[in-house]
Amino acid sequence: EGGTIVMGDGEFTIDFPAYGVYQPLYCRIEKRDGGYSVLPRDVLLNLGATVYYRSPATENSTGLGLYHAGQGGFDLLSTMQEEGMFKGRVRNLLGDFAIREDSSPPAIANLRIRVSKGQLRLTARLHDRGSGVDAASIRMTLDDALLIGAYDPYNQNVVFDEPFSLQAGVHVARIEVSDQMGNNAAATRSNP
Repeated sequence: EGGTIVMGDGEFTIDFPAYGVYQPLYCRIEKRDGGYSVLPRDVLLNLGATVYYRSPATENSTGLGLYHAGQGGFDLLSTMQEEGMFKGRVRNLLGDFAIREDSSPPAIANLRIRVSKGQLRLTARLHDRGSGVDAASIRMTLDDALLIGAYDPYNQNVVFDEPFSLQAGVHVARIEVSDQMGNNAAATRSNP
């Protein structure tokens, strides 16, 4: 039949659709510093659940998002707002929910260029402590020529490793990336 649980005078709501869980669910919700915990965390959801969390009373909600932690750290669930409430859909597990701000850009580290026997290898580490790297935003160039790299979110790196014809001389590599909240970062490096 589904059901809805409302906490904190409507500050937090979780809505389970009919057949949203595989078996009857008896859960509890606890208000914690910085958010709410929906327990037990290890309940596998069948059709998911929709979470509503009232946005803090601020003039500018730029950089705010609804975050969810199932079995690990917090991940951005949604930035969508309806009538002053963040709205997101959790698909697999219950867990912790919080509204957090991310106004810091991702970090780009270890940008390296290597050319060997007609093969160009361009690598960099990409890390974001907030909403996470937006894989679709990654842009790699060498001397303004677009390169299509492979991004590995688990190892937090991007790699271009392909045959590439280069003239002798100095070449400039550039990587641009955004996080899920639109914070931008860029790094440039020249080969010796």
